[in-house]
Amino acid sequence: MVAVPVKDQQAEKNESKEQVQLKTMPAQSNAGVVQLAGTKPNTSSTGGKYRIKLSSDRESFTYKNRVALGLASVLPQYFPIKKYNTGNIKTNKWGAPDPSGWFTTSMVVSVELENDAFVLLKSPIPLPGNGKELLVIESVGYEPEEAEAEENPAADTKGKAAEKIFMDIKIGTYTKSGEQFNLEGANFAKQFFKKIEHNIKDLKRDSRDLGYDIDLAGDKDKFDNAFSNRAQGLKLAQAMAAIIQKLTPIRNTMQNAPVTFVGSSLLIAFNLDRPANSDVKLIDPDHPIVLDNVKQQLAQVTPADVMTSSKFVPTPGHWDVGAMGLHGGAQPIYIPGRNYGDYVNKWQSGFGTGMVNFIQWLTQKMNTLPK
Repeated sequence: MVAVPVKDQQAEKNESKEQVQLKTMPAQSNAGVVQLAGTKPNTSSTGGKYRIKLSSDRESFTYKNRVALGLASVLPQYFPIKKYNTGNIKTNKWGAPDPSGWFTTSMVVSVELENDAFVLLKSPIPLPGNGKELLVIESVGYEPEEAEAEENPAADTKGKAAEKIFMDIKIGTYTKSGEQFNLEGANFAKQFFKKIEHNIKDLKRDSRDLGYDIDLAGDKDKFDNAFSNRAQGLKLAQAMAAIIQKLTPIRNTMQNAPVTFVGSSLLIAFNLDRPANSDVKLIDPDHPIVLDNVKQQLAQVTPADVMTSSKFVPTPGHWDVGAMGLHGGAQPIYIPGRNYGDYVNKWQSGFGTGMVNFIQWLTQKMNTLPK
């Protein structure tokens, strides 16, 4: 079984706020599923071209309607599935693949795409169901062999091996919306404990103040070494320059798209051998908030737990008891209500703030490298 990087929930937060803490995701054995970002089961194909993940109907909706939502250039390429194939896999008591496990579970081992490509999974993942759907997208930073790419664009080849540094950036100032909890049908107990969980996560992240939080996906040592090695530093600087050129269009696209997200991430692949081939895409586009200019167009395919203006419950303005005045007595304050436009603006602004600040940080970091 392959080693699996997962997010380190115990990563220390930088208390000074003068610089961003770069975190790592330690490898764990016998987990069987690669997770560069998020917590949904996902793996790569054997040739590396595809990433296969088990996700929500909300994320599936986003990928399937990426053109109507204005995200075709922002998201990784999406491949519709014709069918998936299963196999009986030995697992441990947690359901993770384990050759010495006591349990046998039917899991997805390969998929056939509508473009007739056959995709063999590097590691099996659980079957779709219970509101989860199987998605196939192109791996960020994937480089096909030129001959194969010309003859068959769907070919799942190994490609030309290049040294890459991956960086996963959580974008946005908060990780969860109370309105989303309600829409997704979470009961009081689940909402209570989830809010505590997300608040703890937010407090450990720089994103609460900066609008972004960086995770180097286990590549922190490679990233740090590039700053102490001139040859590597030159390549990383070129790769950073290529990424910065792609970040501004992503920011502009999201600012004008008829959709925004409660939480999403950027996945960057810095290519140190061919810096111009470095790439960045928006990943984990879950919890979408659809704007009115496409709501009707997508009404028939929008899942019930995707937020639209017709599902949003406005908050009326009201008076509340404020702080004690200088001469005693509470001073009443008026708390304005919030409509759908305010709600949309909150999440668009949070994403925009994170993008602006991250681009600034990456530019400053690039300027410390050799020219």
